[in-house]
Order: sequence, then C-alpha cells, then structure tokens
Amino acid sequence: MSPKKIIFIVFLLLSSFSGFCQSVFEQGETLFINNNPAEARLFLEDALNADPANEKIYYYLGFVYEQLGENAKAINILQRGIDVAVFYKDQFYFNIGINFRELGENVLAEEMYTNA
Repeated sequence: MSPKKIIFIVFLLLSSFSGFCQSVFEQGETLFINNNPAEARLFLEDALNADPANEKIYYYLGFVYEQLGENAKAINILQRGIDVAVFYKDQFYFNIGINFRELGENVLAEEMYTNA
C-alpha cells in the first residue's frame, strides 16, 4: 500500500475517533486551502465519488491537478464540472484555457477564454 493511502487511512481513523469529524469534502477543501494539493487530491477524489453534483469539488480538483502538473487531468475534470456548474461555469472555461495553454494548445486555450 502506498504511503499516501496509509496517511489517508490513518487520518480518517483519527478523525472518526475524535469528537469532531469533518466530511471528506471539508477535509479536502481544508487541505486545498492550506496549499497541500497532494493530500487534498485524495479527499477531493473521494468526495467527488460521493457527491458528483457538487461543482466546487470539480473546481478544486481541477486546481489540484494543475498544481501537481497534471494539466490533461485538470482539463478533463474541469470539462466534467461544466456539466454540473451553476455558479462557476465561466471559471471552469477560464481554467481549462490555462491548462490548454500550459500544454501548448493555444487555439484551444483561446476558445476556452472566449467561452469564459
């Protein structure tokens, strides 16, 4: 088992034993806000499986993948997020553009910026 999975399991166990237990999304959000993308990723991916209609999860996870240099994954998750987006649709398009630009796909990046 990978060290990241072990850390994730230990963290979940410790959270459940304490009187205060945040949701998986809240834990991922906290890690994201505290600039810990590698650990936030685990929680946010689990949160997405549990709540695929939560646009904030797609938004945060797209940023996490971008921070980890996984631009293709960022594009994919942000594109999926557009389908459920109510409040952040323009930001989804803008961030997709950023990731296309990082991949050297300037025509696609410009198209996404225009959509934003």
